[in-house]
Amino acid sequence: MPTHMNHPESGVFCFCTFTCNNWLPLFEKTDLYDKIYREDVLWEAWRQVKVNKGAPGVDGLSIDEIIEQRKEEEIINKLQKQLKAKRYKDS
Repeated sequence: MPTHMNHPESGVFCFCTFTCNNWLPLFEKTDLYDKIYREDVLWEAWRQVKVNKGAPGVDGLSIDEIIEQRKEEEIINKLQKQLKAKRYKDS
């Protein structure tokens, strides 16, 4: 489920998704990659995915299940670490 946002402090308009890693090479070739794994960016993306009622990811968990199982922070932290290490795989 994609989301986009404008970050006034950096002047960056970001497009990110929790379900596709095809955009990562685009960010790696610019000076924007370090912004995509910022905690505030990931939490805002997650908030927008919830608002848009995004579909379950490859793990099969729905948004409601993630919230009910209290896995939001775990998922965001794991995603941030993978993105920062440039090891994120949509699998």
